[in-house]
Amino acid sequence: MAAPHPLPTNLKVLRGTAQPCRLNDKEPKPPTADISMPDGLTKAEQQHWQQVAGHLQEAGVLTVMDVQALKLYCRIYAKWQESNEKLDEYGPVIKTRTGHPALSPYFKISQKYLDQLLSILREFGMTPSSRTRIHTNIDKPDDDYEAWQKKRRMAREGV
Repeated sequence: MAAPHPLPTNLKVLRGTAQPCRLNDKEPKPPTADISMPDGLTKAEQQHWQQVAGHLQEAGVLTVMDVQALKLYCRIYAKWQESNEKLDEYGPVIKTRTGHPALSPYFKISQKYLDQLLSILREFGMTPSSRTRIHTNIDKPDDDYEAWQKKRRMAREGV
């Protein structure tokens, strides 16, 4: 079994697992500001982009370098919806030419798209279990003591 792929530093910090000895101090830090919808999306993909991108930006997860990954996610989501519509139309089991029941190809396609969606959802912290490992620092501290603790923690983690 392959080892899990490494997490970016900002996710380690958000999850609270950042250790100075394991951080890459030369990791690229892409900007998070001014992220717009890319060209080439269908109407359904654009609708899904509008639903998701704002939430990811507010959470501090979406950066300029993540636009293509989110575009891919929106594309796969639209294809998954299409395959589910066909699955609803024809059902999960179809009859072959010989009259025997067989699993619908739309079922297999839908499952493949679902696996891809879940993989990308985890990358962005968009599933309940992946989100539990992320602690956002977007909220401002309530008082001076919390601000001091936050500064101290960040200095200790080397970020």
